Amino acid sequence: MKAYILVTSIFFSVISIIDWAGETTSNNDFPQRLNKLNSCLIENMSNSRQLQKSAILYFRVSTDEQAIKGSSLKNQEELLRQYRHLKGITVDKLFIEDHFAKTFNRPAWRKLIAGIKKVESSPDLLLFARWDRFSRNTGDAYYAIKILQQSGIDPIAIEQPLDITIPGNKLPLAFYLAIPEVETTVEV
Repeated sequence: MKAYILVTSIFFSVISIIDWAGETTSNNDFPQRLNKLNSCLIENMSNSRQLQKSAILYFRVSTDEQAIKGSSLKNQEELLRQYRHLKGITVDKLFIEDHFAKTFNRPAWRKLIAGIKKVESSPDLLLFARWDRFSRNTGDAYYAIKILQQSGIDPIAIEQPLDITIPGNKLPLAFYLAIPEVETTVEV
């Protein structure tokens, strides 16, 4: 959608500039104007591709009930794929975890972090459905966020969107991270 808006605005801008400059709209100069417009569009499209973000998709379940109901891996995957498609985000890697989130000592998480440390260029984002899919341990979650941010990766819970680089969002983040830990404590 953004590309369509960009192309449309460029088209009308170029037409306006050509008309404003006093050029005629005769059929003789139409091919030249069309070529000029095409060049502008190609240049702007290549610039917009450079701004495209890449992401790691992370799905996690820990119980059979989650695997069957609303937090199933299939539901999380569909949600994340729709989001990344809507936002024009490319997928670098996909990590699927069937493990409790009380700690980050989880097989897929360890592979994810090891991969980030090895690769010279890391993705821009780590996408997951909700903060409880990321972690159920507040202290560990803050440490994992720090590691990700030091690698240039922004963690994003797409059902609980929050720009955690904004200082005013520290309180909502604290709630999002603390509630799953409390739920886990009460469940035990």
